[in-house]
Amino acid sequence: NNLDNGLLSYSKLKDYLKIYPEKIEYIVKRFNKLDDSKQSKILGYLALISDIPQIQSGLINIYQDNFTSNANKIRDIIALGFTKKPTSKTIDFLLQELYNDKEEISNTALLAIGRISKYDNSLEEIIIQYYKNGNYSQKQLAIKAMKNGGFKGN
Repeated sequence: NNLDNGLLSYSKLKDYLKIYPEKIEYIVKRFNKLDDSKQSKILGYLALISDIPQIQSGLINIYQDNFTSNANKIRDIIALGFTKKPTSKTIDFLLQELYNDKEEISNTALLAIGRISKYDNSLEEIIIQYYKNGNYSQKQLAIKAMKNGGFKGN
């Protein structure tokens, strides 16, 4: 309820979730009842603690809610791209969204994959394949994804 009334500051929420990451489920349940401004801020703060596996899971659950707006789905993927410790569920989710019919979603997923490829080198091959199979604009995006990950290339 404090979240609904704006009484809980977002930085306190972030600190609280670091201690009690399982409480992310409360955020997931309440997320789409909040206004867009609060949703956007929450996703931004969740990005800062996205190394926590429960937070990654919560972000995926928020994304998969039918009431989550397209803009927040993009913010959600960006938040997942901030993790330095991606779970297998997060990687599988981003790989799935790489082939989303909505170009802005698939593009954002590719950039997030590029960013976390710094911490999981196996993702570099996926970016290379995306580059090889892509059209001109997809190739340009794959290059950006490689730069996001500090691409090492073999």
